[in-house]
Amino acid sequence: MAATITTGVVTGGTNSHATTAAEVNGVATNFVSQGVNGAITNTSGVAPSTGSFAVNAQGTPAMFVDVSAGTAYVTATPSGQASQNLLVSMTSAYTSYAISSNASGSTKYDWIYLKVNPTNANNPASDASDVTALFTSRSSSNSTDNGTPPTYGILLAVVTVANGASSITNGNISDQRTQSYVSSSGDNGVSLQTIRSENSLDYVASGCVWTADSAGSTLNGSMTAGVVYLSGKRVAVSAVTAHGFTASKDTYVDVDNTGTLHYTEVSNNAASPALSSGYLRLAIVVTGGSSIAAAASINQGQESRVLPIASSVPYAVTDSLGNLICPRDPQRKILGYRQITTNFTHTGDTSNTQITGLSVPVIVPANRRVKVTVVTAEFFGSTATDATVISIWDGTVGSGTAIGKAQNDSNQAGAPGYCEAVVTPSASSKTYNAALATSNGTHTATFSAASTYPAFIKVELV
Repeated sequence: MAATITTGVVTGGTNSHATTAAEVNGVATNFVSQGVNGAITNTSGVAPSTGSFAVNAQGTPAMFVDVSAGTAYVTATPSGQASQNLLVSMTSAYTSYAISSNASGSTKYDWIYLKVNPTNANNPASDASDVTALFTSRSSSNSTDNGTPPTYGILLAVVTVANGASSITNGNISDQRTQSYVSSSGDNGVSLQTIRSENSLDYVASGCVWTADSAGSTLNGSMTAGVVYLSGKRVAVSAVTAHGFTASKDTYVDVDNTGTLHYTEVSNNAASPALSSGYLRLAIVVTGGSSIAAAASINQGQESRVLPIASSVPYAVTDSLGNLICPRDPQRKILGYRQITTNFTHTGDTSNTQITGLSVPVIVPANRRVKVTVVTAEFFGSTATDATVISIWDGTVGSGTAIGKAQNDSNQAGAPGYCEAVVTPSASSKTYNAALATSNGTHTATFSAASTYPAFIKVELV
C-alpha cells in the first residue's frame, strides 16, 4: 500500500516581503546534513533493517519491498530558489513498493531513493505530498548507479535483482542509508563521510578475517563479518560461510562500497589483477589441486606471508601492483614491505646488484612524502680492504634513480646495516629496490638475514 510522503516547504507570501523557503530552512541547511533521522540498524549491511525509511523484504517474499515510516532531510534546490535541506516525513509504512521484473539476461541492481521534484518543491500541492517520492534507478552496477540517479535525493538501499528473479529476499537488499547529523561550527556543514574521506584512507575497521575451513582437506574458506571504510563511508560486510574456492588458483577477494564481495581468480603466482576504483582488497586465497593447504595459504597482508610468490618475491603487505592487502590502519603508515630470511651474497663485479626479494611496489597518495628504509642485522665484505655498500633505488637497480646509501668500509661481520631515504614521489605507483655492491668484484659481499632476524625494505608515509 502506498503511503503519503509530505515535505516541509514554504511558498512565497502575499505581503510586500515574502519569507522564502530558503530563509525558513536556513538552520537545517547551515547546520544539518542530509540523511535519515534517528537510529538505523541492519544485519551486517543488508536487510532486515530498522529505522527511518528502512527497506525490507516482505514477510512472504515477492517482487515487492516494504519501506518503513520515518523522517529525513534531503538537500535540494527548488526551482527558482536557493539550495536548502527539506524535511521529509512518511507517517506510515509504504508496503508493496514494486521491484520490476528482470529479463535482461544478467543481474541488475535497483537503487532506491527518496527523490525531490524541484518544480513541485517551489509550487507544492496544498498538503505538499507531491514534492518527494520513492524512486528507483535500475543500474548494471552495484557500486555505481549508471541508471538514472535523481538530481536531488538520498539513497536508501540497493536491491539485487537476478535475471528471472521471482522474489526479493532480505539478502538481496543492501542498506545504504546514512544518518542526518547536526554539524559542529568547525566543519562548515560538511558531511561526516566527507570529513572521514579527507582524514583517513580506505581501511578495515574490524573483522573480515578469512580462514580455511579444513586446511589441507577442502577448498572451502570462511570469513567473519566486519566493517570497512571506503571514501569515508562506513560499510558493513556480511560473514561468509564455506565459500568454495577453485583449485590451483590465487583468488583475490575485494569488497565494494555496498559490502559486496568480488572474487577474481588468476593462476598460482601470477601477477595481481587490477583493483577496481573504490574497492578494497581483503585477501588473497591460494589453493592447490584439492585444498587450501594451510593457514599461511590465506594472505591478508601479514609481513610473514610467502604466498603468492613471483620472481622470488612474496606478496607480503601489498600485492604485485602495490595495493595494500587488508589495510587496518586508517592513516596507512606502512605502504609496502618485503622481507628475506636468508643471506644474500654478491660476487663477480663491482656494480650495484638487486638484493633478491627486496623489491616493493607501492601506491602513494598524491603529494605525500615517503620514507624508504632498508635494514639488515649486518653487511660486510670478505676482506678488510673492501668497501660494501647498500643502496636504495627508485625503479630498477642500475638504471633507475639511487636515493639512499649506507657503506661499511671496515668490512667486519657485526656491522649493522641501515639505509634510509625520504622523498616526495612524482607518481603514485612506484617500485623501490634494495641493492648491494662491493669495491672488489672478485670478493664476496654479504647481506645477512635469517628467520629470527629478517632483513627488510619498508615504505611508509611521513
